[in-house]
Amino acid sequence: MGGHCPPPKPDCDNAASVKYVTTCADINVPLELKPSAEVGRIETEFRGDPVVECAQEGKECCEVLVTQKVCVRVPITFKLKTCVDPSFIVCCVKPTPGKDKKE
Repeated sequence: MGGHCPPPKPDCDNAASVKYVTTCADINVPLELKPSAEVGRIETEFRGDPVVECAQEGKECCEVLVTQKVCVRVPITFKLKTCVDPSFIVCCVKPTPGKDKKE
């Protein structure tokens, strides 16, 4: 009658099975990192006297190697600009079946 079920009889055993489904979601926070660098005034300094060494002797020519110690100081300023965009959620992750619980 009209889709109604009759009430259970008192001598019947009622059982129910509860199904649990677990789903997970990924939360994402986009970060934008923009690096930059600025080179300042470069300083050089020559130290000591040049050193002259005989590299190779021959009958027609003579090669020498001249070495001069030089120090270079390079100031570099590193910068990083960070921007945080609004977070968002991805909820289309497949559900993981759980255990049945009988009541």
